[in-house]
Amino acid sequence: NIRYGTMYLSLLYTKYGMWSTVYAAWYAGEEAVDAWLANPDYVDPDFGTLQTVPDKNIAKAVKKAAKAQANYEKLYYAK
Repeated sequence: NIRYGTMYLSLLYTKYGMWSTVYAAWYAGEEAVDAWLANPDYVDPDFGTLQTVPDKNIAKAVKKAAKAQANYEKLYYAK
């Protein structure tokens, strides 16, 4: 259901504040992302944000989602 999906994305964005982390939580689950954020090997030391997604399939899905977002913005918000 689109309404539920957009609501959940909004909740994830409120929690994580970065779309790449939101997409990772969408695909891997919040528990996995919270564990990754607790591991300094996966976190940007300057910003405390998720720098590396350790699961290759999730990382690929996150890149694909980010690319789709960029294409959407280009199509609908380009000046």
